[in-house]
Amino acid sequence: MRLSLPHLALIATCALGGASAAHAQDRAPGPRNVRLVFQLVEADGFDESDAEIRDVVSELRELFRFRGYRLAATGLLNSAAEGAEARARLTGGEEGGFTVRTEVWNTGDPNLLRVAVELVHEAAGLAMAATVNVRDGQTLVLGSTRSYEGPEGNALILIMRSTFDY
Repeated sequence: MRLSLPHLALIATCALGGASAAHAQDRAPGPRNVRLVFQLVEADGFDESDAEIRDVVSELRELFRFRGYRLAATGLLNSAAEGAEARARLTGGEEGGFTVRTEVWNTGDPNLLRVAVELVHEAAGLAMAATVNVRDGQTLVLGSTRSYEGPEGNALILIMRSTFDY
């Protein structure tokens, strides 16, 4: 039996499609949930080190040129890993009135999620927004804004840590 070119193309397409489907089934599923820990760090004018952020201060010194850093507020979000929106009020410290809003999406890579983050001040509105790709266990500096409390107007830096549940 002799096959024509259209038949060969159809056979090749079916074979490749079958291999792709089998490969997709072998791939590990992505995370079901993600835990996001946010730290709002106040920068400048602090001489003593803050033990709660000791592990990120060296990175902050490489990114920014402030004299000192201290933890201003924290927040925790637990979210589904696909299309879920969540929000949490940041608490603690002197810097109050902030909420973090997030939306999370799968990327197709089982070890990577895309997270959109908004830092919102209750009186001033949107203070910062970022969309990032994050891996399990990763710590990211999302950006900085100015303080809304007190006369100094120090910088505020938002840090996010991720933990995935599979």
